[in-house]
Amino acid sequence: MKKIMAFALCLTLLLSAFAGGAVAEEDPVVIENMGRTTTYEEAPETAVALSYSIAEIMVALGLEDKIVAIAPSMYILDQVSEEYRETVGSFPVLEGNYGVPTLETVLDTGAEFVFGDAYGRDHPAPARQFLH
Repeated sequence: MKKIMAFALCLTLLLSAFAGGAVAEEDPVVIENMGRTTTYEEAPETAVALSYSIAEIMVALGLEDKIVAIAPSMYILDQVSEEYRETVGSFPVLEGNYGVPTLETVLDTGAEFVFGDAYGRDHPAPARQFLH
């Protein structure tokens, strides 16, 4: 249950940050993630999604206009629900080993935000390097 609540809170903060929702422009958004605190002075305008599932979440939240590229990770487009598959499939896909691009490839997109997940606290997931 704690994981579900934490995930819901993270999505709420993300949606607020991108959409400018209830967060006033002059108030920074502070997010603590994997032991690191990041402060956002303004909502990011562009993002890289670090998997098809993350892109699917962003599209479901109405943030498809913010996605500049997807790093497919170990997922495939067919795993995205039919409702969002066409939209998610329209984004550029970053190349990399096993669907994980290098840091330089992600930085080359010019994205202001990278949205991904890690599979466990102690697991050195490839996405972790981009979230620090």
